[in-house]
Amino acid sequence: MTKNLFSLLLLINFMHNIRSECLSNSFEIIPGITTGSERSITTFIKVTTNQTNPNEYTTNCLDYLEITAKSINDLRREKYNMSPELINQTFNYSFNSLNVLSDYNISIGLKIKNNDEIFSKLDVNYFTCFSQSGPPENLEAIKVNNDLLNLKWNEPSNINAPNICYYSITRRFLDESKKIEYKTNQTFFSFSGADLKRDFEILISSYNDVECYKQNYPVAVKCENKGFNKTSSSSVSYIFYANKDPSTTTKPNSSPSLKYNYYLILFFGMIFLIF
Repeated sequence: MTKNLFSLLLLINFMHNIRSECLSNSFEIIPGITTGSERSITTFIKVTTNQTNPNEYTTNCLDYLEITAKSINDLRREKYNMSPELINQTFNYSFNSLNVLSDYNISIGLKIKNNDEIFSKLDVNYFTCFSQSGPPENLEAIKVNNDLLNLKWNEPSNINAPNICYYSITRRFLDESKKIEYKTNQTFFSFSGADLKRDFEILISSYNDVECYKQNYPVAVKCENKGFNKTSSSSVSYIFYANKDPSTTTKPNSSPSLKYNYYLILFFGMIFLIF
C-alpha cells in the first residue's frame, strides 16, 4: 500500500513538473495578410516560441489554436491542431461558408497544455463580398395565341450574393445584328405586338451589382473599393419562331454543351458501326 502511494506521488510530481515547464508567455502569434472572397476569409499567421528546441517544446506544450470568426449574425469557433513543424513558420487558415457581405472579427488564441485559459489572443477584422451567380434556371417560353410570348425562369441555385440584383434580357432579330437589352428584377418577362411577327433570339443572364447592396449592407462600400463592382452569369438562350404553333410550350436548352456531346456520341457511334 505504502509503495503504491509513493509511486502515485512520484507520478503526480512528474506530471506537475512537465506541466509547470509550459509557460503561458512562451508563444506569440504574429499576424500576416488577410484576404477574403464572397464566402471565405483567409488569414496568414505565424506562431513563434522563444524556447530552445522549439519543435519539441511545441509538441509538449502547445495544445491547440482556437480560431473564431464572428459577425453580427454568425459565429464560428474551431480548434486547429497545429503541427510542430509549423512553429516559427508562416501558414494560413481559412474560414469557409461564411455569410456574404459581412464584417467579421477573426480571433486567434493559444491553448497551453498546463493551463485552461486561451493566451496570446490576436484579433483581425476583415469582410466577405459577393461574386458571380449561376445562370437563370428552367427557362420556359409560352406563346399565347399570336399576341404574347411569356418567358419565365427560376432564380439560380447559386447566388453568391444576398439576392440577384437584376436579370438582363437581350433580344436580337435573326436577320440583323442589332441587340436590345431589357432589365427586370422579376423572374418573368413578356414580348408582344410587332415583335412576334419576326424570328428572334433571346439571351437571359443574372447580375450581381454592388449598387443594389449598399443601402442594406454597408460593407458593400469596402467591396467596391476592392474592385467588387458588378458580375454577370453565363446566359440561357431561347430562339423564337414567328410561325411556331402558338399552343406550344418550350423549355430551351440552357447548356449548349449538351448538344455538342450528343453529336460527339453520334459521331463515335457511326465510326464504331463502320469498323
